[in-house]
Amino acid sequence: MSEAWIAASAGNTTAKLGRMELDTPLLFSETWALSSNTFEAAVLINTDLPDTTLVGAWVGKTNDGAGVVDTNGKFRTFMVDGAYAAAVVNNSYKPLTVQAWYYDVTRAAQAFWLQADYSLADLGLDLGAQYTSVDAEAVSGETVNAYALKVGYGMDALSVSAAFSQTAEDALPFNVGSNLAASGQSKLYTEAWWNYGYVGAADTQTINVTAEYAVKDVADFGLYFTQADQATAAGNNDLQEVTVTATMPVGPVNATLAYVNTDAEDQNLDASLNGQAYNTVQVYLTANF
Repeated sequence: MSEAWIAASAGNTTAKLGRMELDTPLLFSETWALSSNTFEAAVLINTDLPDTTLVGAWVGKTNDGAGVVDTNGKFRTFMVDGAYAAAVVNNSYKPLTVQAWYYDVTRAAQAFWLQADYSLADLGLDLGAQYTSVDAEAVSGETVNAYALKVGYGMDALSVSAAFSQTAEDALPFNVGSNLAASGQSKLYTEAWWNYGYVGAADTQTINVTAEYAVKDVADFGLYFTQADQATAAGNNDLQEVTVTATMPVGPVNATLAYVNTDAEDQNLDASLNGQAYNTVQVYLTANF
């Protein structure tokens, strides 16, 4: 049973307790698989301050095993002894949304995430900046960080964006929920469409270009390009990924067809241990009820 929670509200405060999905920058449920990782947690959200959301959370257990659900969905203690998180999200100046998150992973790490997103609606422009730092001295003896920048344009049926990110030489994966020693998704603007674990790897410079276009009564099309270059001598994990998607309703279901071209130096190795490009076709059928 991956979710079982109760929630209650009083005034502008909401409390939620139990097994649940979480969606925060450094601690979140990964929804790309059939079964998502979830957490046993307590979350408190308050909106008393104008245009401001305050968040406090405690996480005790998870069924996450390095980015995928543990065998038989078993829940175990999160990291060493649980974690605490606190956040402020503010939108007082309407075009700008800023958020600051702090995490204390008990006896394992401390981390923070800063993000600002600025929207120029009249021009169709969106600008974004992210910075994160993870102090994992208790586990790895390392303090690591990463930053990302994004510029986007959207008008009518078309939206395009370009993003850049850079991680430190000793970077750790940025979903704390995927374990500080394992690969997983990140919330960086440059995250790949399908191949996770590269963008957040050590000393990696990444660019991402995204284009989406909706054709009325036909389909929503997407083109996603990610190039991650790892400079450190510790790995041979450069990635180039190109994904094309089409999403449309088919009777009672929503269908997505995806084509993914992957060229990664550590995948599909030939006899000389050189990575060879390969193609993947995926079909998703979703029914809401």
